[in-house]
Amino acid sequence: MILGIPWGTIAGFWPRYVGSVLMRLSDIMIAFPLLVLAIAITGSLGSGLVTSMIAVGLVLAPNTAVLTRAGVLVVRDKDFVASSRLSGVPTPILIVRHVLPEALRPVVIQLTIYTGLTFVIQGAMAFLGLGPQRPTPSWGSDLNEAYGNILSAPLLILPPGILLGIVVLCVYHLGDALRDRMSTASALDTRTEKEVIVV
Repeated sequence: MILGIPWGTIAGFWPRYVGSVLMRLSDIMIAFPLLVLAIAITGSLGSGLVTSMIAVGLVLAPNTAVLTRAGVLVVRDKDFVASSRLSGVPTPILIVRHVLPEALRPVVIQLTIYTGLTFVIQGAMAFLGLGPQRPTPSWGSDLNEAYGNILSAPLLILPPGILLGIVVLCVYHLGDALRDRMSTASALDTRTEKEVIVV
């Protein structure tokens, strides 16, 4: 969020030159598989909890930037934004108070999906030994240890795997509920705008 939202906002509000360069950079990063790129970043920075968090953030930032840019491109051409510009509202205030609240609705929903994906990526890196190191707890590390004893104690692999799957499903379910809620709110806003126009 810290990197992707400003990235996409700048690319969407000034799309011609700066936005084109920023989007080409995001296209280059998106072209790499998420897990491979995260492993490469973690391998260069060193294993650990903080470095794995940085790697996941850098890997998912271009996707957040693309989604933010799409929302900003839609909102920046609306009448209330043009009215604010004509009223002399400074550009930073215009972006923060008028553009981003409307443009970030789909981003908030997508971030819940990214949260579940983050659990999976972090678990995979911890399984490969690139995540948090002992004694820091991690389901990926638990899976790695259980995999080492899979012939003598095969049931050890079930608790961390099942818990990881349950958490990811719960996060995705939360994202679906948030999407339905925000879609309903957006429909109500559109209906109110049409009623005001008719009146």
